[in-house]
Amino acid sequence: MRKAHRHLYLFEVAANNGVTNNIKAWAKTRTPKRTAEIVLTEEDVKRSMELHGAGNTQKCSAAICVIRNEDEFSHRVVGYIDFYYKTCFVASKLNPETHLPSECYRYVHNFGWVARLNDKKGGGQKELLAIIQRKGPIVIRLHPRKRTDWPKHGGTGRRDGTRSTRLIGAKLRHAEATLGGVPA
Repeated sequence: MRKAHRHLYLFEVAANNGVTNNIKAWAKTRTPKRTAEIVLTEEDVKRSMELHGAGNTQKCSAAICVIRNEDEFSHRVVGYIDFYYKTCFVASKLNPETHLPSECYRYVHNFGWVARLNDKKGGGQKELLAIIQRKGPIVIRLHPRKRTDWPKHGGTGRRDGTRSTRLIGAKLRHAEATLGGVPA
């Protein structure tokens, strides 16, 4: 039997004494049954700006939009979202003891430009807001990830047991927002 894929949710919690604690929650990853269409509006971008969502996968405009459009999904949405440049993880079940995500659904999308603009240093969220005000709401399609989405070639990773220093996921979004790009 093959082990289920899992996704790591990372949370930063500030204590009363000013110390920031990092909390990790592993969630079993499921494949959704159908595509979900969400509509990104001005309100989503403004809410993300209030929450300082630039560079944050859980407070970005698209993540807020997913929560607001929860009725578009074929599964339950419990409020924890990780929206990356190519994928989106939508939590569907919480651990009853810790109240942290224990199950999520993985979607793929072609709207990385929205996340990149959200993370752009020096007013990217304002640019995104201006685009929506000028052209109207943006419809984002989240598709189920199929096995055929995997590369057909043997992969590009090293096979010597070492880890890559490449930034991916939340670290990449944070680097885009704070550094203005990925460090060389």
